[in-house]
Amino acid sequence: MEDIAGSGVSNIPIDVLTTIIPIVISVAEIAYIGLSWKIYHEFGWKVYKFLGADRRIKKMYAVYQIYECLVKFDVFFWAGFSVQFIWLVLQDTDWEYYVTCAALPLSLVLLVEGHLAARHENKWMMATFMMGCVGAMIYFIYKVGGWFCLSMKTCLNDSTTAHQSPNVQGSRTIQTCVEIVDCIL
Repeated sequence: MEDIAGSGVSNIPIDVLTTIIPIVISVAEIAYIGLSWKIYHEFGWKVYKFLGADRRIKKMYAVYQIYECLVKFDVFFWAGFSVQFIWLVLQDTDWEYYVTCAALPLSLVLLVEGHLAARHENKWMMATFMMGCVGAMIYFIYKVGGWFCLSMKTCLNDSTTAHQSPNVQGSRTIQTCVEIVDCIL
């Protein structure tokens, strides 16, 4: 019986491991706090030297940084949605397959345009970026509405349609969440 208990991956007793793990985590956390404090001061000083002491400019720069972060998130969510939608859901006989295949590179170019418009403060580029975002939001709302209508038909008829493959069933929830996040962004 003693052989079975000692034949694990490690021969270190459990009570020793339960004591060591919180100690290691605490030491690592203290190191992270110290390093983050140094990074905070270093980057804070660089931002101060770059922007100066004007609070309005600091606030505008913070808004710009948040915008850039949201554009990067949007690239991630849109690419994730498109790849999942193209390869898991759509068949090459659907018209949406070709629309989504064409929209993927165009939308990525649109997001790069949004980045460049904010960086160079170009009003016309920003206007076309915003119009493209409105078009993408309309497309996402259309997709979410279509999925809910399709799922309601499936629930009411209790039958599956051609679009109800196992891939669609498994990824509908994830894609709906991604679309909602994309609309918010």
